[in-house]
Amino acid sequence: MASLLPFSLPKPNGIRATSSPATTISVPEALDEKFGRKGIKFLEFNNVPFVELTVRNGSSTRLRIPDAHVTSYKPKVYWKDDGFEEVLFTIPAGGADSTKAKGGIGLVINDLSDPGSKGKPLLSTSEWTVKDVDSDAIDALQVELSCTSGTLDITYVVSLYPLSMATAVIVKNNGRKAVTLTNAILSHFKFKKRSGAAIQGLQSCSYCSHPPLSSPFEILSPAEAMKTESPGWFSFGSEAEDKPGSWTQQDVPFTILKNKLSRVYAAPPEERLKAFYNTPPSKYETLDQGRELFFRVIRMGFEDIYLSSPGSLSEKYGKEYFICTGPASMLVPVTVKPGEDWRGAQVIEHDNFARHKTMACTSLFSPNFIPISTTTPAKHSVSSHPCLHPCRFVHYYNSKREFPLPAVASIPYQPINVDYLEGEFSGHGVTFEGIGDSCVAKMGLENGSTATLMLPSGLISSYKTPMWHGGTVELLHTSVSKGENGGAVIQGGVSLDFDCCSDGQVSWSPHNWTLLGVKGDAQESIQVELISRDLENMVEVKYILTLQEDVLSSEIVVLNSKSSLLQLRGSIHA
Repeated sequence: MASLLPFSLPKPNGIRATSSPATTISVPEALDEKFGRKGIKFLEFNNVPFVELTVRNGSSTRLRIPDAHVTSYKPKVYWKDDGFEEVLFTIPAGGADSTKAKGGIGLVINDLSDPGSKGKPLLSTSEWTVKDVDSDAIDALQVELSCTSGTLDITYVVSLYPLSMATAVIVKNNGRKAVTLTNAILSHFKFKKRSGAAIQGLQSCSYCSHPPLSSPFEILSPAEAMKTESPGWFSFGSEAEDKPGSWTQQDVPFTILKNKLSRVYAAPPEERLKAFYNTPPSKYETLDQGRELFFRVIRMGFEDIYLSSPGSLSEKYGKEYFICTGPASMLVPVTVKPGEDWRGAQVIEHDNFARHKTMACTSLFSPNFIPISTTTPAKHSVSSHPCLHPCRFVHYYNSKREFPLPAVASIPYQPINVDYLEGEFSGHGVTFEGIGDSCVAKMGLENGSTATLMLPSGLISSYKTPMWHGGTVELLHTSVSKGENGGAVIQGGVSLDFDCCSDGQVSWSPHNWTLLGVKGDAQESIQVELISRDLENMVEVKYILTLQEDVLSSEIVVLNSKSSLLQLRGSIHA
């Protein structure tokens, strides 16, 4: 079975799902008749239709159709038969409609197109329609909703898998003018206790205090989220939040959420004008110490990450604690031109009952150097697959956490003739761009897969692969800082760290790579071959990168032309 369903669903006429009662046949019955299948069940509570998705292992999610509100996500997180846990925090919204709730997962889109506008909500009066469903042997289920707001067609897709759920949005502009939007997919996660709530994965990210986008699903309003918390026992030893507009870089690996905060993690708008700047990671983890559970949140298409915790205000809503977080485009609005569309998505995934898999993945990519003795060409290869597999995300995350990341700009290089590279090697799906004394080689396939290679350092700084919602996701994390000489120092990505040692203990490391050749095309695959030589010790190392539709592979070939032994010690950092 494919790890993710294709996004290109059939386009039948939708069935309108509102809270108005039907005259002859109920809305759930009509939906079941047209879209019902194993694992997809349409329900009705107080004349309001819901859809519930349940995959083979019992994991389930529930969606309130009229307002596209995800009110429940219960994945299987323990091996025992009843090992299901509710992930989302919800409370009754109050009012006449008892089915309405606050919290859960909500889509927020605001229109800032009018001059001076602070943002007009686009979805508050929208009427959602069930457009289609799809499934794959009840191991992957998908429901597609749609609505119209002015000249915009909005599609919202909710997908469920055994170890994850995803929400994706597509905004299509059918008008004659560009529209400017702020948007977010905000999730309210449940925690057992206030003192055991944290986020991992935001170290070195820039953030500032900022209110959330206003939403009908909000538990705390923007004003409440930004209100300063009174000193108390939980505030002892904590630092007050900076004033809005003041930027800070997080220098600790864990974001403790017992105190009240409301932040946006993002590249400051002025930083985005530079050639290189740091962006938030594409994924981070929520840690629930009380239930010993973690969930990985993955953003796609959105530029920012919103995060808030209620502090002592949580006591108003019961004994359990909650946070609000998710991908967003808040600081710099998204512009959608006429005839174009914008896409974004969030994935929540876990491997809580597969800790042995986590340990296995970590051991496979141990940072310990393994010596290799050889008198013949030695080959070492590593492949990275883009599927959203929990094991592979642990690989990327643990590598970043355990390895000391090499600063590629700390090694002096000779300037590269970009015009020569463009004239000699273009036409195979690779383009070249000069940045200072370095060069960026961009590999791109027609299916949307791309990889960015820095020359002459050999650093892979970006690998993006197309996803089911039609956009792409960045699988690598890099950071950029200012070096001692004023140049950019790039860390992270995929880099090589090798030493070649002869019997006489003469050590040489291949750092300065030369482009040897480019093969393939943008239709199927692109292969870039680099070479680095030590003429004195007669050692030659080739670095071969191959970009295919669903795989980026890195391969090392070492040629020892001497008669004596050569020891190869090193690793590939990802």
